[in-house]
Amino acid sequence: ELYGLTGKTDQALVEFSTVAKSFPTSPRVADANLKVGLILAAQFKWPDAKTAFKKVINHYPGTASAQVATEQLKQIKLAGH
Repeated sequence: ELYGLTGKTDQALVEFSTVAKSFPTSPRVADANLKVGLILAAQFKWPDAKTAFKKVINHYPGTASAQVATEQLKQIKLAGH
């Protein structure tokens, strides 16, 4: 979280990805994957962001993270990406 807040988005991306890979049963994995998608979207990496959001939606349906991911996908589509 702190890396993202201090503008070190590349490092934040690495750390959120590490959480998802190293702790697959953690209740924080859905949030970590969502934040990966948000960072990628902020970096205009649309295909990668869409993949990350779809992963959240498919693996964690019904969660708040999945709801945010769904909204983000809609916004990306509306923007023509």
